[in-house]
Amino acid sequence: MGSAGIGLDFVGDIGLLYLDKHGEVVIGGASIGIGGNTGANIDGGFYVQSLPTASSTDAFAGWMVNVGASAGEGVGGGIEVNILQDPGTNRPIAGATVNGGLSARANVPIPPLEFYGNVTYTWLSPLHFNLYDKLGLPRPEETK
Repeated sequence: MGSAGIGLDFVGDIGLLYLDKHGEVVIGGASIGIGGNTGANIDGGFYVQSLPTASSTDAFAGWMVNVGASAGEGVGGGIEVNILQDPGTNRPIAGATVNGGLSARANVPIPPLEFYGNVTYTWLSPLHFNLYDKLGLPRPEETK
């Protein structure tokens, strides 16, 4: 028999690269947050987050609401929906995150599935450049 629980979700992430459709690249960032989940676990891994309608990499910074599910004991993965306000357009946008990594669960539901929601705040580093400029290529908006 499995067990289930409801717990607090503490989030701490370090971002390596943030990219946008204009070729802007930000190197490094960090997020913290809190929310709730359906189990007790600790995990670490890698994730890829996409904000396809974001006006710039600035959209990754600030407040974000995340709702998702993850599965797996030991090795696992998950998917989540991200909702935030784009600072460039002042409009709400949505994105998605997929993740994978290792986890240890103290409270394992059968199947090992967790649902969660949280609110995070992200800071971006000041280290940034434009990929098109570095490669000597015209920016996409300049070729139209």
